[in-house]
Amino acid sequence: MKSNIVEYFSSLAPEKKEHLLNQLILLMNESEATTEDSISKIRNNRVEEKGLQCPNCNSTKIISFGSYSKGKRYRCKDCKKTFSEFTSSPLYWLHKKDLFKEYLYYFLQGYSLRNISDEMDICLKTAFDWRHKILFALGRNSKKELKGLIEVDETYFLFSEKGNKSIKRKPRKRGGVSGKDGINKDHIAIFIAYSRRDKSVTNGVGCRGRITKKAFHNTIGKHLDRENCILCTDSHLTYQGYVLEHGIKQERIYVRKRQYVKDKIYHVQNVNNYHAQLKSWMRRFNGVASKYLDHYMDYYGLIFELKNKTDEINESLKKLLYIDNGYVKSQNIKQQFCIT
Repeated sequence: MKSNIVEYFSSLAPEKKEHLLNQLILLMNESEATTEDSISKIRNNRVEEKGLQCPNCNSTKIISFGSYSKGKRYRCKDCKKTFSEFTSSPLYWLHKKDLFKEYLYYFLQGYSLRNISDEMDICLKTAFDWRHKILFALGRNSKKELKGLIEVDETYFLFSEKGNKSIKRKPRKRGGVSGKDGINKDHIAIFIAYSRRDKSVTNGVGCRGRITKKAFHNTIGKHLDRENCILCTDSHLTYQGYVLEHGIKQERIYVRKRQYVKDKIYHVQNVNNYHAQLKSWMRRFNGVASKYLDHYMDYYGLIFELKNKTDEINESLKKLLYIDNGYVKSQNIKQQFCIT
């Protein structure tokens, strides 16, 4: 990308070069003054909406307590803890907040960590930590209740221990296949729910091997408004057993009998299309460790949500800064395991 910009600039006429440089200088002066301020403004709006509360004990007895690093600090009169507007947010303890919007651009474009490190001139570990800070925050975002017509289906990824230095099994080539036929413990089941009401997606990592009612409940089932939703699924017995237990209305599609649409309304084509897009997008990472798979489902969920937005970076920044309890220490990132 850098080489393309240099080639383009060198091909311009002298007067166009000078004009472009002047415009860039103006933009740089504006962005230097507003980037970090805009981040603080978004977070302050969140604080004002929620009301000033202590992130440690949720007390509202708060007083001003000076400033630190261009930001205001507060103190709780009950627990005596001090905090700022960024405490508990994904940007807490980030020393280069002015680079975060640029990082979000590359993040949403699906750049590899090494490419981000080269483009932004930051350490590779910093690029890794920032990605997983964002993914951790997205995972902490509360799931909304699912109402109306909900398409549900599962898809599978191979179980991966990428990065593990002490694998006991025989290594598998990247992009390989399971050593056994059919669905087995070498596969991870991912449940996807597509809401026709607002065209939103809810997902979750279910279990290893064949799907179960317990895994479905922990990922999708607990978010269903049982009285005000219709579950549209294939003919898998797991879904049938779950809706009978919980009194949920269901419309089954018998794909094996070549039934793809029922009553011109009920089908699972939207969620299957999402599966295809998700798997195509995941290939750019050349395999994802299964312990991080839940985070990458939320990663693509964010990209899918922002697909038709005009200002993706500011929208994603607002979404992240509105998440409370979304901070994770860098030394704890490698300890997160999503599959048990």
